[in-house]
Formats: sequence, C-alpha cells, structure tokens
Amino acid sequence: MYQYSSINIPTKQAGKEVNLKTHSVVEKVAYSVKDASEYVGGINESTMYRLLWDKAIKSYKIGQRRFILKIELDKYIQENMEE
Repeated sequence: MYQYSSINIPTKQAGKEVNLKTHSVVEKVAYSVKDASEYVGGINESTMYRLLWDKAIKSYKIGQRRFILKIELDKYIQENMEE
C-alpha cells in the first residue's frame, strides 16, 4: 500500500512506486495476495492462500481484501532459505 498524488505519473518497479515527476521511490509496506505471490518468487496465488491458511505467513483484512506486510514476507523467505 502506498500513496501518490494524482498529479504525478507513477510507474511500478519490483514492489516500488517510482514517481516520474519527482523521481522519488516509495517502497510498498503491504502487498495484496497477488502481489505477495509475485514478491516471494512468482508462486501461484493458491499456494499463497495455503501458506496463509496454514499460518506460515501472517496477514490482515480490510473489508474483503487481504494484505500481507512486506516484513512478514521477508521473514518467511529468510526462515525458508536453504543453506
């Protein structure tokens, strides 16, 4: 989730918003299930929902939409790294 002015033209780059007018970069703090699936390596959305169901990754809902904090995704990736 991020915020930008409607005057500026945003463009997406790997989980970040780059404002072309000011050239500022705003990092996402939370991801939708679809974006989170892409962030952790392009897994299927159903796999992400299973990880959420199994409580392997924490999430929260606003209305009908579910979001996952970036820190939770990074934690999951770190804990599941193979040595």
